[in-house]
Amino acid sequence: MADKKIIEITPQQEKEKRIKRELARFRRLYRDLPNDEKILLEKLGLEAAFMSATLEDLKDVVNRDGVVTSMPQGEYSIDRENPALKSYNALIQRYNTTVKQLFDILAKTNVETNESGSIEEFIKKK
Repeated sequence: MADKKIIEITPQQEKEKRIKRELARFRRLYRDLPNDEKILLEKLGLEAAFMSATLEDLKDVVNRDGVVTSMPQGEYSIDRENPALKSYNALIQRYNTTVKQLFDILAKTNVETNESGSIEEFIKKK
């Protein structure tokens, strides 16, 4: 019998899988559009997918470590806001802006082509 090789998935590989999964969800929204219109949407979708996966990671860190962390300062320590929470709060704003841009472009395109429903379906699945 041949020995089975165990393949370990790294956290980076797991994140890349989550990014690809999220990007596939965005791509379904604009798959029927002409290629010239897909270029900007593809870039926005890729950025939004990356941000979504990163937000999940940051949320895990905050849930694990808490909202407030202790920072040693010589003989004493200072409680401060978790740096991951600060990053999460900044990134969630950028994510929302990016997704809004994507949906605004899609809504304009859908009005021009008289399509509807795909954006609402995406939001319901999220």
